[in-house]
Amino acid sequence: MRREFLLIVLVFSLVLFFPRLGFTQVNEYSLVPVDLQISSLDSIVEVDIHIKLVQELGQINGFVVPLHAEGTSNPVLDTVLTGGLIDAYPPAFNPPSLVSWCTQRIVDPYGPPVDPMLFVVVCFGGGGPIPPQSGLYCRMFYKVSGPGTLTFRTAIHSVAGPVLMQGGYGPVPINWPAEGEVGSFSVTGPINEYSLVPVDLQICPGCDSTVQVNININTIDYMRTFVVPLFAEGTSNPVLDIILTGDISDPSPPAFYPPSLVAGFSQRIVNPYGPPTDPMLFIVVFGYLPPAYGLYCRMFYKIAGPGTLNFRTAIHSIVGSVRMERVDGSTASINWPAAGEVGSFTVTQLVKPRGNVNCDEQTNVADVVYIISYLFKGGPTPNPLENGDVNCDGQVTVSDVIYLLNYLFKSGPPPPC
Repeated sequence: MRREFLLIVLVFSLVLFFPRLGFTQVNEYSLVPVDLQISSLDSIVEVDIHIKLVQELGQINGFVVPLHAEGTSNPVLDTVLTGGLIDAYPPAFNPPSLVSWCTQRIVDPYGPPVDPMLFVVVCFGGGGPIPPQSGLYCRMFYKVSGPGTLTFRTAIHSVAGPVLMQGGYGPVPINWPAEGEVGSFSVTGPINEYSLVPVDLQICPGCDSTVQVNININTIDYMRTFVVPLFAEGTSNPVLDIILTGDISDPSPPAFYPPSLVAGFSQRIVNPYGPPTDPMLFIVVFGYLPPAYGLYCRMFYKIAGPGTLNFRTAIHSIVGSVRMERVDGSTASINWPAAGEVGSFTVTQLVKPRGNVNCDEQTNVADVVYIISYLFKGGPTPNPLENGDVNCDGQVTVSDVIYLLNYLFKSGPPPPC
């Protein structure tokens, strides 16, 4: 018994002391590339610095980050959103910034030639322990010469020394090295893109088994043709229900009202079935589209229930793979594979409150009538049946009618489950 007691004490002591020693985690800085894609009209890329506190700390007195950028994209610092004494809440430090309460934010973006850019955040007085949290530290914008690499390094700064997080009782451990590479990213040129946008993948049990997924297109060339062979599968057993695209007989269907990208196109062809071995096929032709971004089509699927919804492309026996053609007839590069998965989403079930028996998104006297019709007139069964069990006693009876009437008209309690 004594041995077991000592073992429990030892385990409890380890749980208490190891977090304090930083045994499992340390406070972290991280570089987050927000936008590293450039175009002929915009050579600005953005990289943010985030800070993550993984243990409760006393008042933080300051952060110091000596940092510089290099790479084949030839980065030149353009703008740093950090602010200073005259701007207590600059854009980079609006919530959810972790250091929005700090009173000084100093940036020396150049310093002596041998020194990197220096960020210093100084926090004076006030505030108690900071709980574990993550937040934005600063936003950096660089002008770059073109596609290539963007590499960030830390170095000893002649004034402030290495990267430092200073707490109320001295230095706080962090994950960045005093000197060395801390992040390397690829700066890419623009490319034409398709993207799948899940609009509504939540279903109501017994009410609505339809989910919606859109296709958006982002073009950087003047286009005249889009071809998308696509099919869906997954544990939710999707079956194509409606596609809002239109054809020659319907030049302006709902999916192509503004801000649709292809509203001006003269043909939109959809073959939702094709040969049994082929996927659904979308074709838009005979258009003249400048560089733009917008909606391509809206797809609605009937599904069996919660689960997964996976979209794949495949070689179509008639037209080949996914492609875009420029106005001059040449093939434009795009980001979708000729064959393979292009999107996988989770279909979830909406939990309906008890009492919404007819599944019309609201609880009112119509639900009372629905239960009465079910109980006494052979009306349809609530689907699911639990929706009619308003008082949550495990059965649907006249007591549920009384309970719902009291709730609706006599300020009675809401359904308890």
